[in-house]
Amino acid sequence: MGASWRTVSPDTRMRVMLGAMVWWERWAFNALHVVVGATGFAYLYMKLALVPEDPFALVNHPWQPAMMSTHLIAAPFFVACFGMLFRSHTLRKLFGSSASGRRTGWTSLVGFSAMAISGYLIQIASTPALIDAAIWTHVVTSAVFVVGYGAHLVIGWRAPAPEPVASRRRPPRPAARAALGVLLVLPAAAAADAQPAAPVRVERTVLLMGAPATFVTEAADRAAGLARLERMVRVVEATEAELSTWRDDSALSRLNRQPVGTPAPAAPAVCGLLGRLAAWHDATDGAFDPAVGRLVDAWGLRGRGRRPDAEALRTAAAGAGWRHLRIDRRPGFDREPCAVTRRAAVTLDAGGFGKGEALDRVRRTAGAAWLIDFGGQVAVSGAPAGGGGWPVAVAHPARRGEPTLELRLDAGSLATSSGSERDLTLADGARLGHVLDPRTGGPVSRAASVTVWRQSAFEADVLSTALYVMGPDRGLAWARARGVAACFLTPGSGAGGVEIRATPAFAARFALPGGAESAPAS
Repeated sequence: MGASWRTVSPDTRMRVMLGAMVWWERWAFNALHVVVGATGFAYLYMKLALVPEDPFALVNHPWQPAMMSTHLIAAPFFVACFGMLFRSHTLRKLFGSSASGRRTGWTSLVGFSAMAISGYLIQIASTPALIDAAIWTHVVTSAVFVVGYGAHLVIGWRAPAPEPVASRRRPPRPAARAALGVLLVLPAAAAADAQPAAPVRVERTVLLMGAPATFVTEAADRAAGLARLERMVRVVEATEAELSTWRDDSALSRLNRQPVGTPAPAAPAVCGLLGRLAAWHDATDGAFDPAVGRLVDAWGLRGRGRRPDAEALRTAAAGAGWRHLRIDRRPGFDREPCAVTRRAAVTLDAGGFGKGEALDRVRRTAGAAWLIDFGGQVAVSGAPAGGGGWPVAVAHPARRGEPTLELRLDAGSLATSSGSERDLTLADGARLGHVLDPRTGGPVSRAASVTVWRQSAFEADVLSTALYVMGPDRGLAWARARGVAACFLTPGSGAGGVEIRATPAFAARFALPGGAESAPAS
């Protein structure tokens, strides 16, 4: 009769064990090994290709729930499998049979343990350095695990066919089967029921572009939120450094100083910006014109304000207007430098587009959910926790501190131009508007305000300036004819003491109070 299992030679026992393990791995264990090992390489791809500069953005990546579920299910499954093998003396016999088998088994076991632990650390790490360390540990141990497992397969596949042996096979105990069933079901239930932790809202207020700017974001924890806000602030600071006329080294200041009549090269980014400014100047029939720096200085609009005499006003007007700029650029070559020529001593002022340009640059570089409030302009990206959009208040046209409209902004930007925002008061008590009408050369002072929504913050900034210059009647007709979402508020007898006149595009996007009037067809 056949010999018992204990009388079989160690070499034969190892062959039988390896053959049985390989047979099991062909059906289920192989797939699980591949899935678990692949998470490490998925983290490597996410780290290097998708979010290379922001470890917290990786933790918040849409792939993350699937990665975490893989850990919740796979780790206990492996523990159960290894425990069963130890219980049946398989691994103990295997490790004790040969040095290569011992190295292979322990490398696989230690590699998987380190990979599982580092995977969990990625979820709970609170600093970028710790997240980076956990990610690289996960990637390296995944590679070690795959190599170790590959070596194990080679040993298994190359082992000679086991000799037939007779053994008294004892069926698994009912208690063991029940325990294993609970062990496998619980992690799956935990993964299904696990809900992502509520994000933390972080705020920061910084003085930028002559106004306090409030930055808000939501992240997995406060450290991640603060890191994201710092990157967003740096983008706005870089834009301000490029467009500020208060800095001699900015691109705009260099353009304003170049000799009249002498072409000067400009960087592709500046050329693209000038091209967009020219397009909106033409589209608004000159109601938007950023080449009014000489007039801004004459009226003292960046200071306390003043009334220039007739001669000073004529001199300033002679050096103002987009017509004094010439941009030479090859059609279709938007990424090449251009040549800019000042035909007169014209200067550009970024007051009507600088904030919008900065907000669009933040949108191109920052992910996740955030809001930036410049006071007169708000831009958002992504929905806050709970959905429904970000709450944005539009002030009364004559009383800046009194909110009149409560809107929900889920995308794009809202820009408001209003006399209550930054109008100046002269020594004699006269009011001086802070927005210039480029066509007359004089300030505009209205009791009304206009709010414009656009997906592009740059366009919202430009159009709120242009429509404010046009006034409620002509501005509404212009906006309605072009499908622009715009809303004028004027003091009146309506709800909140204002009259609300909105274009159909604005009324379709935002819920307005009863009594709001849609602009008539022009």
